[in-house]
Amino acid sequence: MDTGPKLLVATALLLLGLGASWIVLPHQILPYLGVPLPDVGAGVVARLAGTAMFGLGAIAWLTRAAAPGLLRPVHQGFAAYFLSQSVVILLALMAGVFNLWGWVLLAVAIPLFAMHAGAGLGEQSRTR
Repeated sequence: MDTGPKLLVATALLLLGLGASWIVLPHQILPYLGVPLPDVGAGVVARLAGTAMFGLGAIAWLTRAAAPGLLRPVHQGFAAYFLSQSVVILLALMAGVFNLWGWVLLAVAIPLFAMHAGAGLGEQSRTR
């Protein structure tokens, strides 16, 4: 019995759940970890961590059934990471949390999302 796909499913469910909760409820989660919440910035950092977990969970989920050598699902996972990261960065910019560097981050994240999404839309490789 191959446990690899089952491990990827378990990992994906864990990371997707944790990532979503960090994105939606950072101020309820951080105190449980002993992190003080002096300002809105701590919530933004938690949401960025959540997007990383969520994206990694997507990578695990999408690669669970991929044959070795197929990178299409990996690109789709990275696209999910960069899309969710872009949304959080944009929300932080709108809230006035980030300065000019937030726009730089957004200017990097959006093209990376587009490149990975485009690579993930290609025709799936066929094994011989």
